[in-house]
Amino acid sequence: MRTTVGIIGGGPSGLLLSLLLDRLGIDNQVLEHRSRAHVQRRVRAGQLDHASVAFLRQSGLAGRLDRLGLPQRGMNLRWRDQTRRIDLEALSGGHSCTVYGQSALTCDLTNTLAASGRSPVYGAEDIRLSDPESEPHIITYRKDGAEHRLECRFVAGCDGAHGPARRLVNGAGGGSSRRLPFSWVGVLSETPPVSPELTYAYHPRGFALWSMRSDTVSRTYLQCGPDDQTGNWSDDRFWSEMQRRLGPDVSFSPGKVTERLMVRMQGYVADRMQLGNVVLAGDAGHTVPPSAAKGLNLAIADIRALSESFRKLLFEGRQNALAEYAQKALKRAWAGQAFSWQMTDLLHAPPSGDPFENRLKLTRLDTLLASPEQLRLFCRDYTGAEAA
Repeated sequence: MRTTVGIIGGGPSGLLLSLLLDRLGIDNQVLEHRSRAHVQRRVRAGQLDHASVAFLRQSGLAGRLDRLGLPQRGMNLRWRDQTRRIDLEALSGGHSCTVYGQSALTCDLTNTLAASGRSPVYGAEDIRLSDPESEPHIITYRKDGAEHRLECRFVAGCDGAHGPARRLVNGAGGGSSRRLPFSWVGVLSETPPVSPELTYAYHPRGFALWSMRSDTVSRTYLQCGPDDQTGNWSDDRFWSEMQRRLGPDVSFSPGKVTERLMVRMQGYVADRMQLGNVVLAGDAGHTVPPSAAKGLNLAIADIRALSESFRKLLFEGRQNALAEYAQKALKRAWAGQAFSWQMTDLLHAPPSGDPFENRLKLTRLDTLLASPEQLRLFCRDYTGAEAA
């Protein structure tokens, strides 16, 4: 099998790139090592910022998002058992976010591809990449017990943090990373949200987040120890701790828990996002703490820029187009990393329980909320206004 761009990874990054390249008339093929059912039911990020929504609308891919997405024109911050609603739309210059699950976006992209007669190769196991300078590039994989090969001019690594593309471009251990001394324990449950907008809570016992997937389904998180396990959190323990951190004046009736997960808080940025004919996008090149919901939005920004770089390269002969993309993507990744870590540090309690550090964090919160200029900049970063 031959193609122009071989895309490794059938998540939203790889699917979106495939669709955009199709529209440009650039032949491509997606390889995904998991099954289609596994990819579509994978529950990940749930909030799209203004820039991402605007681009999906511009691309004609926001029909279901506009019908089912939950607009987030503001957000709630709780500390000292008080709630402060931050008007994102007013403070950011008219920008907002939308809650729309990554799994829903993945289904939309998959169905759009299928309608055009295209489909990823699912169940492509043991994907291996040849030398990044080779022409054509050879991707080998195994499917249904048989060996296959895909010849392509370029490879787009959209295969996440643990895929072969990151290792090929950056080597073992390449890149800059940091792990925080705490994790999140989260549950998906049939519980109505405590508010139609996300609620972030700072408490000396730890951070809490109440987000939602619909008017009847919530996704909620609590700060916990760095090596904690979901088995340590019974339903009773989780909900009683959530009540404690949100405060006595926030009421909710816990429903059936349908999923539990543990989120390790860490960040990573690759040393480089391009080597020869291989280029990275999304989690293959960078991962961020989920506090500011920037992971999927950074990936969409990467794909938007990468598709344009392939157009410049293949139709205008701009030989440095991929290198330019990689340089700008790294700058964007570090900017997203900086805001994600700023928000993470702001809202998470010191793991040591140090009262001095706790008072410092409360003072930072008070200062942010008392400063119109700082709050305006915060809201523009949070909503993706600068990237729009």
